[in-house]
Order: sequence, then structure tokens, then C-alpha cells
Amino acid sequence: MQAGKAQANAAAFNAQVSERNAQKAQLDKESAKLGSELAIQRFSREFGRIQAETGQAVRKNGFVATRGTPALIALQNAREADLEIAARRFNASVESRAFDELSVEQELQASLSRMEGAAASRAARTRAASTLLGGASSTITTYRSA
Repeated sequence: MQAGKAQANAAAFNAQVSERNAQKAQLDKESAKLGSELAIQRFSREFGRIQAETGQAVRKNGFVATRGTPALIALQNAREADLEIAARRFNASVESRAFDELSVEQELQASLSRMEGAAASRAARTRAASTLLGGASSTITTYRSA
């Protein structure tokens, strides 16, 4: 019975560790999402600054920034920035799903550990009962033989 109890305790500990790992994966997911959004905001600010400097340089050289080649350049830069932001958000969503999968995997591992502990406990009780019944049977057989 002690061995079964020890196995059940070990399984319960393993389940707690897995549950903690699942919670950590969710925290990591939130941190990654926040980090990604902060990076996107920094990129957007930097892009706005670069666009403003480009427009200023174009105007300083006597060109009209709202039409012709300067406007096409500004438009292309804006498209590239939008693509960069979309790519960063996509990568963040992929990373987020990976953390979700890790969390689910750890939760399943916790459930499995609890089931293994319960099974070990039942097996120990069954072995103990079998030993008692075997001892009783031997006693009865010995008693009848005498």
C-alpha cells in the first residue's frame, strides 16, 4: 500500500508541475503578444518619422511631395510598412498558437499524471487485498489439512 501511495503522491506532484507549466505557457503567450504590439508601435513611430523626413527632404529640394515620383515613393513606403506590420502580427499569432498548444499539452499531461496516480493507488489496494486473500486461503487450506 505504501508503494501505491508513494506513486500516487509522485503523480500528484507531476500533475502540479504540469499545471504550473501550462500557466507559464499562458503567461509567455501574453508577454509575447504584448512585446509584439510594442515592437509594432515602435516601428510605426519610426516609420512616421522617416516618412516625415523624406517628405521634408523632397520639399526642401523644391519638389511637390503630394504628386508625381515623391508621392509614389511615399505610397510605396506606406505599403511596405503595412506589409511589415501585417507580417509581425501574423508571426505573433503563430507564436501565440504555439504557446496555446504547449499549455494544452501540459494540461493533458497533468490529467494523465492524476490518472496514473489513481491507477497506482488502486493497483496497490488490489495487490494488498490479493495478498490478504492469499494468506487467508493458505490458512484455511492448512487448517483443513490438519
